[in-house]
Amino acid sequence: MTPVDLATLRILLGRHQGDVLLQGLARAGARFLVVGGCAMAAWGKRALHAVDDMDLLIEPSVSN
Repeated sequence: MTPVDLATLRILLGRHQGDVLLQGLARAGARFLVVGGCAMAAWGKRALHAVDDMDLLIEPSVSN
């Protein structure tokens, strides 16, 4: 899996309230995975305008 950089996240999710959450997670170095429609849009497999939510998996560990 290739990490998506913060600039790409801003482009993909700029219209979503979750953008602030993702930026915070990325800045903190947290391990998380964007799944669903946003992930599909990041890989160019879904139109960005068709994305209406954001699904996250966050590693549930003490170190994260």
